[in-house]
Amino acid sequence: STGVSEFDFYNSNINVYSSQKTVYINQNKFIGNLIFTIYDLSGRVLSNKTIDSDTDQMDLNQISSGIYLYNIKSDGKQVKVGKLFLQ
Repeated sequence: STGVSEFDFYNSNINVYSSQKTVYINQNKFIGNLIFTIYDLSGRVLSNKTIDSDTDQMDLNQISSGIYLYNIKSDGKQVKVGKLFLQ
């Protein structure tokens, strides 16, 4: 099969970046409701949010500067993971 896997489809259609302590989540093509969760490096959940539009943001002023992990789920399946650097 030469088709794009479901995971690759989500990865290419969802962009996550941070500026200061705000995380921006953009869907190039609106996929549907997503659950965005941020973790510390020990795996503890710090915050989560339902993303229900093609562009959303999450204020993380309550979280210390540092490196964090995130995952995004759609219909209970993990569709994207990554690292965030909060300043």
